Amino acid sequence: MRLTTAQWHLLVDVSYRGGTHCIGSYKPAKRLVELGLAKWKDGSPSSDWLNVTEQGRLALTSGREKE
Repeated sequence: MRLTTAQWHLLVDVSYRGGTHCIGSYKPAKRLVELGLAKWKDGSPSSDWLNVTEQGRLALTSGREKE
């Protein structure tokens, strides 16, 4: 699986910060959640807080590249 540049940068940012505020309608965020690489606090994009998942951390360390 390859991530777009925006998805990759968001995943790095969320991982580095330990979570971040993000608009629930932001397509790269929605895609990361769909892929299981990130999750919304309380499971809802209306929370506007995005956290990295263990799968997301593994994606960062496994050398998956952006498109």
